[in-house]
Amino acid sequence: MRYYTVYDVTKESYPYSWILLLSVGTLVVFLVLWRIDKKQGGACSSRHRWIPFAPPFMGVWIVLFILGTYVPFHDMRQSLMQGKYTLVEGTVQDFIPGDSGDHSDEELNCPGFPGDSRM
Repeated sequence: MRYYTVYDVTKESYPYSWILLLSVGTLVVFLVLWRIDKKQGGACSSRHRWIPFAPPFMGVWIVLFILGTYVPFHDMRQSLMQGKYTLVEGTVQDFIPGDSGDHSDEELNCPGFPGDSRM
């Protein structure tokens, strides 16, 4: 059997929503600055030449942020709600942390879990 350590995402909301809102707010500010610059004929000073590049950069940032954080969160939540994972509660014993160098899985023992209690 193979086990995955998953916290109960059905009881939690999306933990990075504040970063997403801040990013969207920043995108709106950049779009407003870009629009003001376009109304002035695009004659922004040399200090503000970055303005036309900021909205596309923020748009790409938001898309990558959603793909990197929300999609895995949503998938994990759906898997738990569809019964692909089972929540196990109990006292953890014999915890062996995963190696951060090669990202090996952590191991733990949770007595009282039916079947193989080694995770």
